[in-house]
Amino acid sequence: MDSLKRFLGYDPDGRGVSLGTSLLWSLVLSLVVSTIVRALFPGAGPVLRIVVFFAIAYLVFRWIDRNRSASRGERRPPQ
Repeated sequence: MDSLKRFLGYDPDGRGVSLGTSLLWSLVLSLVVSTIVRALFPGAGPVLRIVVFFAIAYLVFRWIDRNRSASRGERRPPQ
């Protein structure tokens, strides 16, 4: 659970995770998002589901990046 908190950027020390752990949590998070999209849009075509998946995945990983840079004390201008 500590590695998940560090992956999400909630570590007060600003520690990150290793490459393998980051890949593992990214895969798990992508599978969760994919399952949620499939449950929310069961009758939708595959193209719509792919577009929605990438939009949600982009927002989630952007949120994680903001958490990580905030825990390291970096300030980024809003995009």
